[in-house]
Amino acid sequence: MASFNQLLKKKNEEESLLSRNRKSVGVASIAKEIDKVMLVNLSDILPNMNQPRKNFEKDESIRSLADSIKEVGLQSPIVVNRTGSRYQILIGHRRYYAYTNYIPEQKQIKCIVWNREKMTDQERDRIALVENLQRESLKPSEIAETIYKLKQTEKNIDDLIKITGYKRASIFSYQKAHKSILDGKLTTDA
Repeated sequence: MASFNQLLKKKNEEESLLSRNRKSVGVASIAKEIDKVMLVNLSDILPNMNQPRKNFEKDESIRSLADSIKEVGLQSPIVVNRTGSRYQILIGHRRYYAYTNYIPEQKQIKCIVWNREKMTDQERDRIALVENLQRESLKPSEIAETIYKLKQTEKNIDDLIKITGYKRASIFSYQKAHKSILDGKLTTDA
């Protein structure tokens, strides 16, 4: 049986983790929507099909991530939103695919569960897009597509600058690159 100090330590770790995840995607205003940290069956989790990162299954870095998880455990839970009886990934697709593709003995994954039944596709996609832009490993073509998608939902360029942290010139360059990709003048390998 866990002691009071162990339970208090675990609660503090969970609160710290929740706080870090809220800050990392700029969603402190919806903190009250977080339900709890819990183990969720992998079979009950749905990926976000509008996730900007592509080709998870063939990515060698997923295998490396899985090896790391096997060695030291999952250091940061994925973030999911409850959608009826299932959960949709908001943050943590790479960790999810590491489990499903390379750690078959694991049937559950630790999740931070948001309880926003009325979360719109636009809100869900915005969280995933902004969170992925904060990472350095996106390909330029993925950044261009992400900027394009965010541009569809943001009121003006200043809002886009605020949420992405990119300078105005960079945003315009990515928008131009996205148009070139759509026109067939650039490939998505760029």
